[in-house]
Amino acid sequence: MNTANEVMMIHINDTVNPRTGGQYVYYVIKDELLKNGFKIIELSTPLLVKKFTGDGVGKLNVAKRLLAEIPVRAQCYLTSVIKYKTDRKLIITSSSPDFPVFGHITYHQPLAGLNTNFAKTPYVRLPQIFYDWLNLVSRSLWPLAERTILIHLSNSEFTKKYLEQKYGVKSTVIYPPVPLTKYRHTITGSREPLVVVAKPLYCAGITILPDIVKHIIRKAKVVIIGHPDRIGLQIIKLLKKYGVVHLGYVSESEKIRLLSKASIFLSLAHNEPFGILIVEAMAAGCIPIVHDSGGPQEYLPPELRYKNPQEAAEKILNHLYAGNQLRRELKELSRKFDENIFRKKIISVIKYLHRIMKA
Repeated sequence: MNTANEVMMIHINDTVNPRTGGQYVYYVIKDELLKNGFKIIELSTPLLVKKFTGDGVGKLNVAKRLLAEIPVRAQCYLTSVIKYKTDRKLIITSSSPDFPVFGHITYHQPLAGLNTNFAKTPYVRLPQIFYDWLNLVSRSLWPLAERTILIHLSNSEFTKKYLEQKYGVKSTVIYPPVPLTKYRHTITGSREPLVVVAKPLYCAGITILPDIVKHIIRKAKVVIIGHPDRIGLQIIKLLKKYGVVHLGYVSESEKIRLLSKASIFLSLAHNEPFGILIVEAMAAGCIPIVHDSGGPQEYLPPELRYKNPQEAAEKILNHLYAGNQLRRELKELSRKFDENIFRKKIISVIKYLHRIMKA
């Protein structure tokens, strides 16, 4: 393999053990590049930070990770500038206002809670103060970095509109890859009156969960999955009196098992840019009930979207014992986000730009 097929990836995702939908996107991009014969030079902030800190846990390791962020981000930024100025290699990035590296392609997938009260946590801790400061410094460099990006890609029409209104950036929508092959089973039989909730985080709307649970707990069991933040932990403790169970981070196989037996998947996020897990629930035949905002408006019907906690509870109870026809329709609807569609589109864009870079 010669250097003519080399590309560079500079991003903020773990492509070795992806644990979020956003990280999985870059795992798929990397995998598709390798399948198409590209050699990859990669700078990944989680992997670089891990080199600084190892696998340790505890307060000391948290402090080490925070301190490592400064040289790691500086390394990514400076490397991107040098490579962009001196090399003809294509640079694929996750460049954004909070990670303003130079490059040629970036895929935008912002966090949930954009333009809502959930955008910023209500408590102050040292890590939060540190990241706020670091992001403030980073955003001052974004106008310069943004001008180097030739192709901006967005994960939804919602994200596309947000980028144009907020930053004047025009982008093309390529919906993210959803691993639908994990949910090949046929939808048959009855479902447990089980409601699965993911992402117990403030930015993902966890604070509205108690107002929903108190209306449904007599008829449904509620299970929460995922690592909580400080607010999420408080909510989980509060909900113990209702019998709500928190399973923490679950394996991929356990997640599939839960979605395949549960009746409802409840998304609490406001302005969720896309929602890969929502689409996974659809593929599993688990009916998603989501907030009426953000990317899910692009693929879920109004009867599955709520505007307030009371309406969310009503829609959960209305669909708790829904028949298989609706579940099959949602499974069919999920197919438009199949991972292979993303793979074909993203590699087509990369190859197009790669040819231009080589010319």
